[in-house]
Amino acid sequence: MISGKTKLIAHIGYPTHAFKAPMIYNPYFKHIGANARVVPFGSHRLYLRAMGGSSFGTDLPIYDDFVLGGPNSLPGLSTGELRGDSYWLATAAYAHKVGDISSLYGQALYLGFNLTAADMSGRVDRVRSEPIYSGALVLGGRTPLGPLTLSLGATTTDDWQLVLAIGRPMEERNIADPTW
Repeated sequence: MISGKTKLIAHIGYPTHAFKAPMIYNPYFKHIGANARVVPFGSHRLYLRAMGGSSFGTDLPIYDDFVLGGPNSLPGLSTGELRGDSYWLATAAYAHKVGDISSLYGQALYLGFNLTAADMSGRVDRVRSEPIYSGALVLGGRTPLGPLTLSLGATTTDDWQLVLAIGRPMEERNIADPTW
């Protein structure tokens, strides 16, 4: 039930997931007793995400290191480019529906952008750097071929990446990965 104290969360993410967000998150919020709801609003999608992790000073095996980089976590960097023992990341994204392909099957195209800031400490490559900022222009949505995403991302480290994904998105091995 929505009350005067309910937190409303406007959701964007990758457009293929935004329309499912209320079906995924709202039952979970109800299960844990959180007074929060995800609400898509019209042809606009807004997404805010913050995540982080730490090994709390323990030595992690390399396969358990935190991983960042790729279109889901840090656009502009190669998938898994940053590995370390602690990190933080914050993303804000917006998309606008530019066209319906098939409203019966929930197929539509969205055009938008995202801005991300992140920092990785205790990196495997021993590089100490300032936080990295990235931005991406994204065209994507559900199509008769499956999920489709075309993304152009760039970072403050002068890296850039052009990604065309058709079908299930590739995993980056971090909390930003979509669940299927």
